[in-house]
Amino acid sequence: MDDFNSTQNNGPEEETRIEEKKAAAKPSFNFKKLLPIIVIAAAIVIVVVTAILIGTGNDDKSDEHVHESGNPVIENEVAATCLSDGSYDEIIYCTLCNETLSSVPNVIPKSEHTDNGEGVCTACQTAFKPNSKLTYRIYESEGYAEVKGYSGQSTVVLIAETYEGYPVKAIGYRAFIDNKSITKVIIPEGITQIKDEAFGRCKKLENPVLPKSLVTLGKGSFKECDAITSLRISGNIKIINDYAFYDCNNLKYVILGEGVETINQSAFDSCGKLTYIVLPKSLQSINARAFLECDNQKRIYYLGTPDDFYGIDIAFWNTCINESTWYYYSESQPEYHELLKYWHYNDEGKIAVWN
Repeated sequence: MDDFNSTQNNGPEEETRIEEKKAAAKPSFNFKKLLPIIVIAAAIVIVVVTAILIGTGNDDKSDEHVHESGNPVIENEVAATCLSDGSYDEIIYCTLCNETLSSVPNVIPKSEHTDNGEGVCTACQTAFKPNSKLTYRIYESEGYAEVKGYSGQSTVVLIAETYEGYPVKAIGYRAFIDNKSITKVIIPEGITQIKDEAFGRCKKLENPVLPKSLVTLGKGSFKECDAITSLRISGNIKIINDYAFYDCNNLKYVILGEGVETINQSAFDSCGKLTYIVLPKSLQSINARAFLECDNQKRIYYLGTPDDFYGIDIAFWNTCINESTWYYYSESQPEYHELLKYWHYNDEGKIAVWN
């Protein structure tokens, strides 16, 4: 009983003592003591952030400057020639940052041709005026002039349209026979005749462009011209004369315009590489040996129908014609025929065979 009472009497004091022990066991937090540390840390953060901001501002200012123009610089230069203008860009850069401040395109006018003494440019080989080494003959009563001969060495020859007030209408007999230098001859519109053997044995002459005004192609006019590979002959020429292109042994393609009526003897004889020929519907006769000794497999594109073909008088010794594959013209797809073949010009103007 005494023990019980003793415990009851000491209860509040014991509890107080226990609470004090608990309080002593807990860690104490003194905000006042930590406040100076917090203030110092905040100050450091402010200083660092301010320094960073100031540094960034200085960097931005370092990029801001007044451009200083340098001397003009020539770039992208393309040299002028006697055939075309040149060009270049005139550029100004900033000397501080190398930024492009301006760029001005400029044109360099094309240069003058340099005459080789025969009206041909030594740089581009263009014939820019009639050849001075050509000689002419005037037919006063007929009122025209013709090319009589050539004594120069140029590879390109431009024939004049007029001579001493007379129109040049003809290239005379043997005017260029056996020439060893000419590769190109420029024949102007207005020429109506190329006389016999005018360009015979011009071994380097390539693919002459015949004017539409031409109506007479003389005998042997281009015989034995080894460098000719293709020909287009206007329908204004009614007759392809004897031996006109005899032994042009590299000739591969021939297109005869609508209007050609007669191909005379040996006109294309010994053209061994002849591959295809376009013959007009107007064609009436092919004389003896006109197409003889052509070794290649040949195709003939005829602008007429099978019935029109039977109206052509084909003489003997024309093996190139007789042994070739014939194609007849049809603008639309024809019905299939076991023996007949047809062709047309496609949208690009090229020969196309109907399947």
